[in-house]
Amino acid sequence: MEYPGMKIFNTIDLVPAAWQTLSSSEESYIFNPAITFFCDGLLMAYRVVLSDGKRRMAICRLDQQFDIVNKSVVPLSNAIHDADDWQADPRFCIVADRLYIHFNNGYRKPNRIFFLE
Repeated sequence: MEYPGMKIFNTIDLVPAAWQTLSSSEESYIFNPAITFFCDGLLMAYRVVLSDGKRRMAICRLDQQFDIVNKSVVPLSNAIHDADDWQADPRFCIVADRLYIHFNNGYRKPNRIFFLE
């Protein structure tokens, strides 16, 4: 059931093109989105889980109706080095007009929290 003001995304639309051959839409899961307003636009970061079970992160732009901006979905995890192969739950932080994102490496013991600009 949809409610006024509710937005439902299609999972496959949030999987970056570079990862779509790794998993079918039925085997793709999107979790824990974070949305922020930065540089006159909306950004959304989120966890992507494909059939291999790895936790990855992607990011995209949203328009004012919270629709995905065409060709804005990118594989954020592919750009992050030395952050393990399990990346989950991205969150935004804006400090002095600079955008940061923090995330964790999940189940590992001890787990780690990453913070990057």
